[in-house]
Amino acid sequence: MIELRTLGTVDLVGDDRMRIDALLCRPKRLALLAYLATARADMTYRREKLLAMFWPEIDETRARGSLRQSVHVLRQHLGADALTALGDEELSLSRTLLRCDAAEFERAIREGRLTEALAMYGGEFLPGFFLDGAVEFDEWLESVRTRLRESATSAATQLAERAWLANDYVACIEAARRAVAIAPGDERATRRLISALDRTGDRGGAVSAYEVLAQRLHSDFEVLPSAETQALLATVRARDLAMSPMVDGIEQRPAQPTASESHSPKPRVAVVHRPIERYGRAVMRLLLVTALLPLSGARGRAESPVVIPIPPAAKDAYSRARFYLEKPTEANLRHAVSLFEQALDVEPLYAPAYAGLGDAYLRLGYGSYLAPSDAFPKALAAAHRAIELDSLAPEAHATLAFARMYYNWDWVGAEQEFRLATRLAPGYALAHEWYAILLTAVARDSEARREIDIAQHLAPLSVAVAVDAGLVLLHRGPRRLATQVGRRTPHGTGGSLGASLARSRGAAIKQSRSRSRRV
Repeated sequence: MIELRTLGTVDLVGDDRMRIDALLCRPKRLALLAYLATARADMTYRREKLLAMFWPEIDETRARGSLRQSVHVLRQHLGADALTALGDEELSLSRTLLRCDAAEFERAIREGRLTEALAMYGGEFLPGFFLDGAVEFDEWLESVRTRLRESATSAATQLAERAWLANDYVACIEAARRAVAIAPGDERATRRLISALDRTGDRGGAVSAYEVLAQRLHSDFEVLPSAETQALLATVRARDLAMSPMVDGIEQRPAQPTASESHSPKPRVAVVHRPIERYGRAVMRLLLVTALLPLSGARGRAESPVVIPIPPAAKDAYSRARFYLEKPTEANLRHAVSLFEQALDVEPLYAPAYAGLGDAYLRLGYGSYLAPSDAFPKALAAAHRAIELDSLAPEAHATLAFARMYYNWDWVGAEQEFRLATRLAPGYALAHEWYAILLTAVARDSEARREIDIAQHLAPLSVAVAVDAGLVLLHRGPRRLATQVGRRTPHGTGGSLGASLARSRGAAIKQSRSRSRRV
C-alpha cells in the first residue's frame, strides 16, 4: 500500500518502499493529494471547490486544465484506480490504495485508541509546507494543523488523567510530558505534570516545569500563568520547604566533636538547630497558601489541585446561554446572563462562563439596555475573573479589549488585548469584528478592512458582521458599496436588528473618531 506521511515529516512511499519524488517535488500536486487524503472515507469534492482552493489566480478554463493534468499525474504514479471520478464534477481518493497517517490518526482518536493515536502523531501536519497565492488552502492547512494538534494534546492529557487516577505517576508524567511537548502553553497538561512530579518527590522538576510554562506564556502572549497554576506552584514550594533540612539557606548537620572534645571529661553542648522555627514557618506558609487558594481560583486543598471536571448541568446552562447571546435582543441578553450565572452556581471555577457573562453585560451596555456605568464594570470584572482562571481565554481578552475601547477610551490597552485575542484564537470572528471597529475609530481604515474581511470569512451569515462591514466601508469610502455590504444578511434578513446595530455602531464609531482626534 502507498503511504503518505504528513505528521512531523512529509513523505510519500510506494508499494515498493521507494519514495515517489515526482509528486513530492511538485507542491501543488502534493497539496491536492494531502487535501483528498485527509477527507472522510465517504467524502467527495466537487471540481469547482478544488479549482477555487488550488488555482484561484487563473481563469476557469485554464484552472480546469491544470486540475485535469494534476489528476492524470496522480493516477500515473499512484495507480489508475487511486482517484475515483463520480460523474464529471466530483472526485474522491481510494483509501484501499493509499494510507495517510493523519487520517489514521483521526480514526484512532474517534475509536478511542488514544495510545495508538499518540504514537502516530510525529508532529505538525505538513510542517513548513505552504502554497503561494492559495489563501483558501493556507487557511484549510492551518485549521487542520490546529485540529490535529488539539486532538493529540487531548489524547495525551486524557492518558495522563487515567494514569493519575490509577496512581501510576510514572505513566502520568510520561503522558503529561508528551502533552506539554505538543502544546507548550497548555496549562492543564502542565498542572498535571507538576502534580505528578510532586507526588514522586521531584519538586525541583515540578518547579522547572512551571518556569518553562511561565517563560513560554510571557514570551508568546505577555501573560502570567493562571491563578490556579500559581497556587499549585506555591503549594509545591511550601511542601518542599517543610521537608527541607535547610534553615536560613544553610544546611544543618549534627555537630561532630573535635579531637580534643572527644577526650574531654566536660559534657559537650549540642548545637541548636531551631527545628520548631523551621517547621513552624513552613506550616504557616502552607496555611497561607491553603487560605488563598479559593481567592485565587484554585481548589482549596493543601494537596496539588486536580483538573476541574465541569458538571453536565453547568455545560448545559453555558451552551443555552451562548445560544441566546448570539441573538442580542434585550430579552435574550438578560436571559443569557441568568443562564451564565446558573452555570457558575453549579461550578464557580468555570472560566468560559465568566467570559460569556462579561460578553453579555458588554452587549447590554453597548445596546443601551443597561446603564453603561452598571454594565461595563460588570463586564470588566467578569472578564478579569475569567482571565484569572484561564490566562489564555480569547473570549475574555476580546471582551476586556472592547470594554477598554468603548468604556475606558484606552486605545493602546484595547489594541493589545485585541491582538492577543486574535493570536490565541485566529478563528474567533467576534474578536476580528470588534478589532475592526477600533481600527476604524482611529482612522486606520486599510487595517480595519482587513480585519472585517477576516470576520466576514469566518462568519458569513452574521448580521452584526455584515452591518459592521458596511460601517467600516462607510467611513473608508463609497457610501453605495457600504450600503450593499451592510445589506448582505442571511437570505436578505436582518430587519430591525440590523438597523439597530447600524445606528448604535455608526454613532459609536463617529464619536470614537472625534475622541481619538482630540486625544
